[in-house]
Amino acid sequence: MVIHTGIRTWMLLWFCSGAVLVTGCSDTTNPASPSTAASVGTSEIVAPLGVRNDTVAIIESHGVEGNKVSMCHATGNGTYVPISISVAAESAHREHGDAAVGENVPGQPGHIFDNQCVSVALPCALSVTPTSGQIPALGGGEVLLTVAADPVTCVWNVSIDSDWLFVFRICDGTPNYGSCGKSQTGGTGPALVWVAANGHIGPARTSIVKFTWSGGGVEVPVVQSASPLAIP
Repeated sequence: MVIHTGIRTWMLLWFCSGAVLVTGCSDTTNPASPSTAASVGTSEIVAPLGVRNDTVAIIESHGVEGNKVSMCHATGNGTYVPISISVAAESAHREHGDAAVGENVPGQPGHIFDNQCVSVALPCALSVTPTSGQIPALGGGEVLLTVAADPVTCVWNVSIDSDWLFVFRICDGTPNYGSCGKSQTGGTGPALVWVAANGHIGPARTSIVKFTWSGGGVEVPVVQSASPLAIP
């Protein structure tokens, strides 16, 4: 293989000094025989084929490695295992249900794959307003709590520490809290949460509505006022 290139003096002397075996060094303005050192100028270097082959093999091996991607492969029993595949095979694996490390876990909103293909919950930034609520004694009523969540895939749970206050309705998801249901115990992303209590005769009472998520939690006290019919 003949390589034509412009070479500075130090490069030329390095090649011709024996650091790399060459069959000859020559200068176009002052040609030298293969057995003599070439002078400064544009040179022609003919390297043994084996030298190039070794270099190409190294470059090719790095190229193949660079064209691979780490995937989490679905085993069929609900678990995933890490594999390394060529980029060309990636689309077929995705159709099978595989995903890349760091991507969302299929069927598990708010979870991503770690580098061992284990499902981990994304950290959430979540707030609830208002920070407290009140329900009248006569006739009972509801308190509407608004959940703000970032990211929108944030998964959270809600619980209440008493039996007189209950979750009446949750509408969550985007856009516009489009998924609603009754007696839910949690949701995903931003939401509207109604808690309710029936009317009662008795003194004032307080219950705690607790929201929990990966990395945190918040408590919202809800008070039902005393009934005017309550016996002192």
